[in-house]
Amino acid sequence: MQKVCAFLLLVLTACVSPGEFTGLDGAADAALRDAGTVSPADLAGATRIVAEHYVVGAARVPTLRFFDRQLGVGCFATQTSQGLRCAPSGMGAYYFIDAACTVRAATSPNDTGCAAEPYIRDTPPGCGGAVRIYAALKQPRQASIYSKSGATCLAIPLATNSDLYALGAEVDPLTLATVSMER
Repeated sequence: MQKVCAFLLLVLTACVSPGEFTGLDGAADAALRDAGTVSPADLAGATRIVAEHYVVGAARVPTLRFFDRQLGVGCFATQTSQGLRCAPSGMGAYYFIDAACTVRAATSPNDTGCAAEPYIRDTPPGCGGAVRIYAALKQPRQASIYSKSGATCLAIPLATNSDLYALGAEVDPLTLATVSMER
């Protein structure tokens, strides 16, 4: 029976269009999908963090992320300097804007029809460490971005279908919803 259920879950997941989700409150979630954000009045009596689900007919299949109704973005349980928080999903700060590799940056495709993530996640290398979240600031187009390899800063052509973003103000982790883990 477990094999049959696992197979059905796999089939249901494969039949869903990307980006189609619903949380716990259909009306509020429709507003989130249509507007991208919600006002504080929309949150009256609502839970800030809701689980996202793919919907196939009458079946609801959970995704691997949550939705922060206050910020209007998807979020993941993330270790921050202030403990485990539901931190916004976002672009990774993998590049630099300058040839000295001192100004961190992220890129996002601009030909998908989707808006870029409003946040950049700065994840420390290796295992552990606190993730830091920054506002994404769109930058003027430039021919190259840079990547660090050891002590060397290497120029890389910026893809024609990509936009460049600098790290803006850091998001205070205390403003993010607290997450706890149960085992």
